[in-house]
Amino acid sequence: MPAEWYALRSKLNKEDFLLDQLLIRKVEAYYPPIQIKPVNPRSRNIRAYFPGYLFVNVDLEQIGASNLVWIPGASSLVCFDGDLPISRR
Repeated sequence: MPAEWYALRSKLNKEDFLLDQLLIRKVEAYYPPIQIKPVNPRSRNIRAYFPGYLFVNVDLEQIGASNLVWIPGASSLVCFDGDLPISRR
């Protein structure tokens, strides 16, 4: 089965940490940031475009869904009615 893109939920404010953990494990990940102009000039000016979510390109049969969820900073894979989404090619 070829690699597919999945949405991976991160723990609260752990998107950057989770991205680093995925890259250490050589998992292709996409984390779109957005630059903002905060009211407080000392606060972060780069935030997650989709807070709490990253996108991973993996072969779930090879890596296993539970291995992704057990990565530090990860919460769960996004499921619909208990099932992972599958692409219709």
